[in-house]
Amino acid sequence: MNRAVTCKNIETRPLHAWTIPHN
Repeated sequence: MNRAVTCKNIETRPLHAWTIPHN
């Protein structure tokens, strides 16, 4: 589920802030 959320966040928001902490 984390991957789906991060993918959507990246597409919707170019900010990698969500990907950094999640990763």
